[in-house]
Amino acid sequence: MNITNLNIEARKHYKSKIFDEEEFQEDIQKAYLAKKFLIKLDANKDVNITLLRNHIICLYNSFDEPFVTTYLYSFVDTNLKPYLKTILLYLHKIKIDNKLFSDITISYDFDYLLRTI
Repeated sequence: MNITNLNIEARKHYKSKIFDEEEFQEDIQKAYLAKKFLIKLDANKDVNITLLRNHIICLYNSFDEPFVTTYLYSFVDTNLKPYLKTILLYLHKIKIDNKLFSDITISYDFDYLLRTI
């Protein structure tokens, strides 16, 4: 699924009762920001983990929960998926046996960082 199709699909799962394009774009931007933080994390750069966590929580508050999980999984690169799985487990957004992430291992270093905030 390409990014255009993902964004079209996102509109269908938006929780806001009154659709506002600007607000929708701000909410969808949180996925881009989360991906940017995951890229930095993968490159061992300094990352504000609290802000990353908050962006992901905002996505789950703005869109249907199953959709957000699928969207993020489709949106991030393969090398970032261990970090994504780790934070989604930390936030209790997926279970350990989630089928999307079944072949992805968690990042134990990132798990440790999450547990220290």
